[in-house]
Amino acid sequence: MMFSKEKKKIKSVLKSINYRNLSKFKIECICEKLKKWDNQKLTTIINWHKKNITDNKVQIKKIPLNKMNRWFIDKKFNKIYHESNHFFTIEGYRISKASKREVDEWHQPFVKQVNLKGGIIGLIRKEIKGIPHYLVQSKFEPGNIGKNQISPTVQATFSNIQKKHSGKGNPYLKYFNKKNTLCKKWIHEDGGRFMKKQNLHWIVKTNSNFKITNDFKWITLWDIIYLSRNTNYINCHLRSIISHLN
Repeated sequence: MMFSKEKKKIKSVLKSINYRNLSKFKIECICEKLKKWDNQKLTTIINWHKKNITDNKVQIKKIPLNKMNRWFIDKKFNKIYHESNHFFTIEGYRISKASKREVDEWHQPFVKQVNLKGGIIGLIRKEIKGIPHYLVQSKFEPGNIGKNQISPTVQATFSNIQKKHSGKGNPYLKYFNKKNTLCKKWIHEDGGRFMKKQNLHWIVKTNSNFKITNDFKWITLWDIIYLSRNTNYINCHLRSIISHLN
């Protein structure tokens, strides 16, 4: 396989300059970015994503805050919260003595995740015909431009994972365990909108063969990078988690 030969070349070059600290995983990541190794056309990926958008018939309508089901504003107007006391709250804060910012003092609302731990941003990696692929989803979020964006395998808050919404779970979570782990790190969210929120970035490997639904697809790291540079299809979490593949 060409990919395997390229790995050996990179390993040999690193050895020749006495650079021996890179793991097999990291050497593969270097190789993955050099070219498109698989035969799946980019148009196939783009058409798959566009079809998921076309098939998505969801409707979104702005409503008054006090008309939201299962969400409440407390009597002292301290926060907006879910009836389960999970997910997140929206709270007001006063910021002062911020001498290094545009103004010294201001007020603003923040999204505050329950327990300050957001959720899992997870990516499954699998070799297909000797070439590493990653399982991504054409995922709907109501605030997305264009409804769907290409997202990691798992993108879910711990409240969602625990099914506090009484809804569906992610069928691929079972592959996220210690044995399969390639990378696992807590990452800070945007501190300008979220109050001390963290997400768990988690990349795992698998050799298992399993069926995937039409909104999921195996693509390469080269595909993700190309689509990040040339389209707006890749969402912020997928762009962020592939930074661990450098």
